[in-house]
Amino acid sequence: MILALVSAPVYYLRSKFGNIAWSKYSAHASNANYLWYLRSLFTNFQTLSEMKIYSLREYFLNKTKILQKRLLSDYQKPITVYTILSTISFILIPVAIYFALIQFIGGVAQGIHTIGDFTFFLNTLFTFSGQISSFLINLGAISENSLFVNDFFTLMDVKNSITSPKNAYIFPKILPRTIEFRHVSFR
Repeated sequence: MILALVSAPVYYLRSKFGNIAWSKYSAHASNANYLWYLRSLFTNFQTLSEMKIYSLREYFLNKTKILQKRLLSDYQKPITVYTILSTISFILIPVAIYFALIQFIGGVAQGIHTIGDFTFFLNTLFTFSGQISSFLINLGAISENSLFVNDFFTLMDVKNSITSPKNAYIFPKILPRTIEFRHVSFR
């Protein structure tokens, strides 16, 4: 039970922060799109000429630099939180396993448990740890994949606005004619 409590935060963090990416659908999408727009200004010769003529180069460079730093700091915060919390969790897991093993080894030394019990305990411990990790990773994937399920059902509930008349005339199937080129040459 202690192992489950100690290992659960690791897999929760991995499922929550595992797919951090620069996405156009994220909360910072408008800033990211604006940054891409500002960067594109520096690739267009006409825009660069206008920037030089009107002395706007420093203005656009500073605006790009500020926006890039803001986006970078916004994306670094969750990565830093993930790194710190997962490091703490990864330290706690071996500590919990160590104390469980010491307690069980004490029971083996006192004759309460046998070596077979100890081997069974180790196998169960590592199997349980693997099962917990699989369960929590799958749970994270399910929650991530179900984010847009309500939108899907809303879309599916939209009534069809195109109606067909009951006694509609059905045209016969029209086969396409073939195009054939004869005696054609190219110079």
